[in-house]
Amino acid sequence: MTTLPFTAISKATLLASVLLFSLSFYLSCTAFVVPSSRKKITTHKSKYGDSLSTRLHATESSELFKAGLLADEESQERAVELASKKLRTISDLGWKGSEARRRSSIRPKLWPFGGSDELAIQDKANYSPENPNCPEPWLGLEEFYGLVNDDTAAADIIFVSLGGGRAFVERDIAESVLDRWWGNSSSAMEGSKKSRRGQKKNFDRIAFEQTVKAGQRDFITAWSVFLGFTGFALLGIVFPTNPLQLALVDLLDSIF
Repeated sequence: MTTLPFTAISKATLLASVLLFSLSFYLSCTAFVVPSSRKKITTHKSKYGDSLSTRLHATESSELFKAGLLADEESQERAVELASKKLRTISDLGWKGSEARRRSSIRPKLWPFGGSDELAIQDKANYSPENPNCPEPWLGLEEFYGLVNDDTAAADIIFVSLGGGRAFVERDIAESVLDRWWGNSSSAMEGSKKSRRGQKKNFDRIAFEQTVKAGQRDFITAWSVFLGFTGFALLGIVFPTNPLQLALVDLLDSIF
């Protein structure tokens, strides 16, 4: 009777394969969300106004956010025009209170790690604008498009300068970015409270371009980390005897 050779699979090898498969599956699900119809969520009125009203962040479009990386020169000039004409103070981004609330301990997700399917902090359970202990709301991409009345690559360039690699803009970060654009602290003030000196400040294009590059760099870094994790997971599944996989098996074997 002929018997087929059988190679026993160690527990560590099996565990490593399961971990790598789970990692690749999770990363694929978080980065490439299946498009779904926009759902209607009850909105609330607060001192922040309707510009930051609750809406589902995911849209019917399956197009990935590119952060203006492929924008042509015309789009880049359009971004400078929009930023210099429509975004001078923090109220231009929808935040109406002169004094900021506390910052949320939860940060917006990075775009490749589920950011495209995340709800804004104000859309999550137990958030109430009447509660002074609730953190500042976030500004999403769709809301931003509405504020600047533009949804082209030019708007994406501005958004990534404000949000970096994350899918939402946070107030304190937006304030610091606006301060760099205008060279003063008037972004945190409301219309009548701005000094004449602050009103005479000119838009700093160099500072704007620096914040755009910094935001795009964060965006690229996030995707690079994501692709690195995904590539490592897929490599371990397709080539289970590669050195990285074997090193992971040895590590798991020493633990278990």
